[in-house]
Amino acid sequence: MEVAGKFGESKAKKLRRQIDVSISNGANIFIVNLKNVYFMESSGLAALVLIHKRIQAAGCKLFLVSISAPVKMLFELTSLDSVFQILSERTELNERSSLPITPAKSVTKYANALSS
Repeated sequence: MEVAGKFGESKAKKLRRQIDVSISNGANIFIVNLKNVYFMESSGLAALVLIHKRIQAAGCKLFLVSISAPVKMLFELTSLDSVFQILSERTELNERSSLPITPAKSVTKYANALSS
């Protein structure tokens, strides 16, 4: 899943819905690419915290990858960089994850919606 541009309430709602659908479809690994996020509103940050809680409660894993410099600074200032598993590249996922990857069928459908 990729989020681009300004990550605010609208994109946060879409991402939360997609995560819920994906969990229902049996996904167990969630990868959110934040490379092209130039600004994150508090609602976007709050959504990621809620998503993290939902994913953990479902026994799944969340990885944030390729976070942009402004988002990285926000995570460091809020100490959320110690809460989330942040990877510089998606290729690091194989090294960090012990779960078998089961992608949700609907992930691609919503990834495009989140980028717009």
